[in-house]
Amino acid sequence: MLVSAPMAPQGGEADATAREYLKELCRKYGAGEGMDAYIEELLSLVKPRRAEAGEVLTREGDAAEGAFLVVWGRLRASVRVGLDDEKRERVVNEALEGEIIGEAGIFMTGARRSATLTAAAPTTYLVLGRELFRASATNSAVIATEQHLLRTLVRRIANTDALVTRAWREAAPGGRSALDGLSMLLGGGA
Repeated sequence: MLVSAPMAPQGGEADATAREYLKELCRKYGAGEGMDAYIEELLSLVKPRRAEAGEVLTREGDAAEGAFLVVWGRLRASVRVGLDDEKRERVVNEALEGEIIGEAGIFMTGARRSATLTAAAPTTYLVLGRELFRASATNSAVIATEQHLLRTLVRRIANTDALVTRAWREAAPGGRSALDGLSMLLGGGA
């Protein structure tokens, strides 16, 4: 029996999905009074978008002008591998509901995308550009989004630190280099 993937929320439904997600985010980070007005202001700056499974949102090497916040669905980051003419890609990350991916586009002027970003399932998402964070330092919904972004970055740094530490520890006993240890951890073998 074939089971089709659920459709990404569309149009007004995508807006409602994003609005509910932002309400939860505001509650989580203590936005309090006037939350609905703050969310409406945020949504006037950042329109919810949707992508169907397989749709490419941005390609490796494109200009990076913002980050992607997954409201519903799943995004997959992949990079080109190999030197031949074959079009091969390797998945390097996935962002699930509530996760942010591509954040270099917020912080680095002139940055380029380090990976191709594709909807792995029907997805509703927000593109968080620099202008959003400059727009309103008093908007509780924007502040909650900033806090969520910062916690995401801290978690990624901690995970990377743990991988590097593990690679160093695994490299020492056999006389391998830390690069060999990282390669093993990341599936490259050694």
